[in-house]
Amino acid sequence: MRMILMNYDQVWFSFQDLKGMSVVVLRDLRDDLNVSISDLSEILIEELAVRDELDYEKELKNQFIWLLLTVQKRRREVVLEMSYRQKTTVPGNGVRRMPIKPKASSRPTCRA
Repeated sequence: MRMILMNYDQVWFSFQDLKGMSVVVLRDLRDDLNVSISDLSEILIEELAVRDELDYEKELKNQFIWLLLTVQKRRREVVLEMSYRQKTTVPGNGVRRMPIKPKASSRPTCRA
């Protein structure tokens, strides 16, 4: 004997119980189940929409954190660069300059 159990408002029906029910009762049961399925589907859709909104918010927060960390890293680099420049200054003379190699001229030269 096959056992099919259905939970209908905390009442369990076996296959034999369902076989013993009249067609009218089975139709009512089917209609009630369809209403329950419809209600639960709406709840699921609403919850999925909330989940999508939370995922979007999380992504925005992660992007903000990434940008913040990028700015902080760049700021640290600038501070280190400024610190290096201060160490390479000569008192009363200003910033010590590194020798600059002359660039090759891009202008054509005139030969007479």
